[in-house]
Amino acid sequence: MGLTRLQKLYLFGRTLSGVAAIWYAKLEDDVKRNWDEMAEDFDAQYSYNTQIEVTTRDLETTRQEPKESFSDFVTRWRAKASMMTTRPADKDQIMMILRNLQPKLM
Repeated sequence: MGLTRLQKLYLFGRTLSGVAAIWYAKLEDDVKRNWDEMAEDFDAQYSYNTQIEVTTRDLETTRQEPKESFSDFVTRWRAKASMMTTRPADKDQIMMILRNLQPKLM
């Protein structure tokens, strides 16, 4: 026995985290009540994940811009990392981020 549309709608938002959870929170309530529309919006927002191949080298060369805040840089870096099918270990990700910070933050 599968889930009803109402159950899917109720559970979907609770399965999201990070940037996807923020995206969901900003959706209009009428979109959140329409499974087909919400699924279409989600696909439009995140289909790039299947179209762009991000490599470890891409992450290693993603540097903080001179006037970019630390949090904006980490958000941008993590968004890029989320496009990978196999991400580096957490420890390696942290080291990559630290190596790519502007010197003033080090």
